[in-house]
Parts: sequence; structure tokens; C-alpha cells
Amino acid sequence: GPQVAVKVQHRGLRETSVGDVAAVTAAVRIVSRIFPQMPLWWIADEIAPNLAVELDFEHEARNARRCDAFFHSDPRIHVPKVFDEFTSTRVLCMSYEEGANVTDLAAIRKMGLEPRQVAHLVSEAFSRQVFEDGFVHCDPHPANVLVRPMSGSRSPQPQVVILDHGLYKQLDDEFRLDY
Repeated sequence: GPQVAVKVQHRGLRETSVGDVAAVTAAVRIVSRIFPQMPLWWIADEIAPNLAVELDFEHEARNARRCDAFFHSDPRIHVPKVFDEFTSTRVLCMSYEEGANVTDLAAIRKMGLEPRQVAHLVSEAFSRQVFEDGFVHCDPHPANVLVRPMSGSRSPQPQVVILDHGLYKQLDDEFRLDY
């Protein structure tokens, strides 16, 4: 069968996350009092409502499917396939995807890819989310973006693999178009 990546949530994580949110909120209050010129209240305001959403792997699967549908016609951007029959709120089963970390220049060059082309494609992918669809991946750090040569191309062309679809924001058209 196909190779898969399985993400399993540790038992009790949801329960302990409540305490984590309280700890972050307390830390933000303390830092904000010590450094009033550095407002950090937004950190707690973002974490509190979104942590429960990120811990629901069925929600993550829906986000992955929506992201895949958006990029489906562009073979340069790939989203792992979700296996719904093996996915639940605490288990996420997706296709395993090969690739190098998007910041690993040595690996990128070893694959015969041009780092500038890779950077351009990554920028294009996330810009398209913001400006075309408004459904934006909120955790695009380098570990969540892989690169590999696109299969079937004559000369090595990059393909970006977008991972970890736990948190997205839907931007309304006014915000999306004004900025």
C-alpha cells in the first residue's frame, strides 16, 4: 500500500492545553506590565480560541482538502492526500511526502533546483492564498514547507509540498483586497 504519515495526539493534550493557555496569558500580562511599550496581548488573544481548533485533526483534514482543491490545477504546489477512513479528531492519516526542508540550500542544490526558483514558488504559493482565495495557512514556517523536483519535467523544476494544515484564517474580501 501507499506510504503514510500518521499524526497522533497524545492522550490528555486537550486537557493540559487549557493550563498552557492560562500560563501564556499570565506571562503576557507580566511582560506587558514590565514593558508597556511592547504590547503582546494579541498573542494570548490568538492562542486562546485557536488552540482547540488546532487540536482537532478532522478540522485539519478539512483544511488540507480545501488547500488541495485551491492548488489542484497547479502541479508545482502539492498538498498531502488525507485518508479519511483512518482520520479522527485525534489521529490524522495522510500520504507521506518526500522532500527537503525549504531552507536547506545544500539539499535544494543537490536536487538540481535553483534556490531563487524555490523562493519564488514559496512566495507565490502563500501570496496566492492571501490575494486570490483569502484562505491562509497560519503556520508557514520552514518545517511545514518541503521542496522536491517536480516529476515529469525535462529540467529540474521545484515542487513545494505544504504540510500542517491545523490553522488557517479566512480573510474577508475587504481586508484581502485593501492590503
